[in-house]
Amino acid sequence: MQDDTAPLTLFSFGYWGWGNHTPQLVQAVAAAERERGFVPPLFVDARISRSVRAVGFTGTAFERLLGPDQYLWVPDLGNEKVLEGGGDAIRIRNPRAVEPLLDRVQALAEARRRMILFCSCEHARSDAGVLCHRTTVMQLAREAAERRGLALQTVEWPGGEPTRMEAAVSALTLKQVLRGRVTAPLESTSFLGSYAALAWGSIVRLTDGVASLEVVSGPVRFQAGGWCLPILMPLAGNPVPREALEAFANGYRRTHMFESARTGPDGLQGTLEWSDACIYTILHIDKLVGFDRQGGYGTAHEAREWVTGRKLFLAARAAGLAMPILFADAADCSRILYRAELVAVEVEQGTRYAFQNLRSLEGHHTPQELHLLETGAHIAPDFIRPYAICRTPDFIQV
Repeated sequence: MQDDTAPLTLFSFGYWGWGNHTPQLVQAVAAAERERGFVPPLFVDARISRSVRAVGFTGTAFERLLGPDQYLWVPDLGNEKVLEGGGDAIRIRNPRAVEPLLDRVQALAEARRRMILFCSCEHARSDAGVLCHRTTVMQLAREAAERRGLALQTVEWPGGEPTRMEAAVSALTLKQVLRGRVTAPLESTSFLGSYAALAWGSIVRLTDGVASLEVVSGPVRFQAGGWCLPILMPLAGNPVPREALEAFANGYRRTHMFESARTGPDGLQGTLEWSDACIYTILHIDKLVGFDRQGGYGTAHEAREWVTGRKLFLAARAAGLAMPILFADAADCSRILYRAELVAVEVEQGTRYAFQNLRSLEGHHTPQELHLLETGAHIAPDFIRPYAICRTPDFIQV
């Protein structure tokens, strides 16, 4: 039976790099789940189309490998923008499809089994800040769980917190890693389950039995006919102090969204810590409502260049903080209607920005409640410009 005190878990995953090695992927995932006391998971395919180049995931290939008990295709949770040529925009075909998905998560938990919802993107969020549509599906699932009063944890596979472990490698591999190699072939796979369950950003001590070297790593991969650990922070001829490795690992996890997010009977319990600065701007109410209905993710373009805003955004990200963005209706600026988390700001012939976790604000809050960051003064009653950098107000914390 499922432990009532523990949250349900829903994993997300990107299969990039595994297209030619799907049997090994299934083997590693099953080993990791057995290591943690679970039976092999159910893979849920959240692609809107299965016409891809990756051999192991094109058409029904992965379905045939796993069989109906371990595979489920749910195109309703796919991104319709993919069929329209892609881009950064996300439009889930049927957001309500998360309801039966959550039913299945609950049923699987009774059998000590978990779900991995997957698509092709390597990371939930790229280095450029672009979000994969699976982040929207995860948010929709958390919101559905919140409405039901369920405790749900969503996290990128394999989840868990960074740890430290040791791995045996050859003396040659040790030398190559020190010179910049980005994988470390393993001498033994006796602990495949542990390697496959290794949390992203873990510190691994590679050793040939004589010398050793610490690196930042993550779950095992299969390449060139063998198992290897990824080296997330390539070295450049010298060992890196542990403090620097840990700082890199923390930034890597934040950038690619490897921290878990939870909901429960008391509402959203995410890991957001807001920066001191926020951006106030305007969008038409129809767009805001549309973004809200599609899972809270959106992108927009502004003619003005947010040069200072981008600097503050990058500084917040480097410090491990989320930068809020506040929205009023472009047709009626008298009230702040929504808040969200900025995830990308690009300045070139204007500003293109992306956000997630869009939420309507309770109560009646006006732009005049905001304090400009530079002067500390309130926004003036006749302020109509579409961009201002302000101090983060307390009312968005709820």
